[in-house]
Amino acid sequence: MEQKIAPGVNPTPIPSPKREGGLPSAKFDNQNLDTIEPQLEMIQAKRNVAPLPLGGGVGGGVDVLMLAYNVAPYIAQAIEGVLAQETDFPVRLVIGEDCSTDETPSICQAYANKYPERILFLPGDQNLGIAGNANRALSHCTARYLAICDGDDIWTDPAKLQKQVSFLENNPDYGLSYSDVHIISETSAAVQGDEHDELRSCYAGGDIFLYLLGGNFINNSTAVVRHDLLRDHVIDTDRKYYIHDYLMWLHVALRSRVHFLPETTTAYRKHSGGVTNSEEKARYNGQKLQEALFGILHDFDRLYKQPLAREDKKRLFRKMLSLLYRNAGTWRQKLGLLPLLFKYFPGLLSYLKKPQPSST
Repeated sequence: MEQKIAPGVNPTPIPSPKREGGLPSAKFDNQNLDTIEPQLEMIQAKRNVAPLPLGGGVGGGVDVLMLAYNVAPYIAQAIEGVLAQETDFPVRLVIGEDCSTDETPSICQAYANKYPERILFLPGDQNLGIAGNANRALSHCTARYLAICDGDDIWTDPAKLQKQVSFLENNPDYGLSYSDVHIISETSAAVQGDEHDELRSCYAGGDIFLYLLGGNFINNSTAVVRHDLLRDHVIDTDRKYYIHDYLMWLHVALRSRVHFLPETTTAYRKHSGGVTNSEEKARYNGQKLQEALFGILHDFDRLYKQPLAREDKKRLFRKMLSLLYRNAGTWRQKLGLLPLLFKYFPGLLSYLKKPQPSST
């Protein structure tokens, strides 16, 4: 496993996107992010580069999935960050709009009309919720790689996709790449705080499934994944469900190694309207996650054939005990987990010692 990023690491300063042909651009200033003022007329498709078919470039290029619901104040910034990407392969933006009640649909439609070969706009005819909308939009993504940028976040590094896809192309045993983020507020001002510094200390790469099982540290809007690794992944489309991304990363991490790009490529927006800010939904999703883990642990037992270190056995054993103790899951699921509990028992003395974070 790769070396973890040390706790308290400072994020790489956010660079300013470049535009070809001397075009003025929205300003992404690390100290004053509230100066971001996207203007549709300032964005143009790359000059002197004919749009490539989705089957060209790097084995089929990249589809960027962008979910959008009532994000009118932010969606133009998100779209601009995708259009600003400088790559030697084709990039298509797929916008899944979920029946917004503000100006989100009209903004997205204006961009899609201007760049029909670069943007696929999927307006919603009914509100599906974030997981249902993700499932719908994903069915339209056909490229070799899938990237994600939520409709209220911003890609601030124009070389983001090129760096990540180049790494994945050169390292076939890796299936997912993610990076660090910069936190911004509703007004695009920089947000400082210990909460994300603590999460940043968890960043890791390599064979990280068991480490990731302890909690998600992969920011959705930084991820690029090999699309074929998601072919057999099923999303629960419950409209109150929003942690489908974490289950996707667990699914991928069980089947491949994970790359961490130690750079800040994305501005992640925290605001009161964010879907993850509801305590009631958070409790509900926690319950749904626990239920999903029964199947994930059985997948691990079926697919993972490498010998486990004692620390990994402890981590796995504790997760199983936690599932048996909690109210989540059926009795049939709990009984089905018992053989695995005995199989991965690390020994009494080993179990009593708290597992240490992986360092390699």
